[in-house]
Amino acid sequence: MESAFVGVPVLQEGRQLRFMFVGEGEDPDTLIRSQGEAKFNQLIEASISAGDYFFREITSGLDLSSMGC
Repeated sequence: MESAFVGVPVLQEGRQLRFMFVGEGEDPDTLIRSQGEAKFNQLIEASISAGDYFFREITSGLDLSSMGC
């Protein structure tokens, strides 16, 4: 979760912070080399907004059905 905050200080107006997830031990460079640019672009398209990410992390393990969600 610490890495989630890395991009916050450099955000500029009109920019969005989004999260994409790669496999364990992967980074964007190794992913492109092993699976290609098309796969990398698919992961970018499937990325989630910072708000969605933080909500998911905060609520993980909670029973939201008891809250009427």
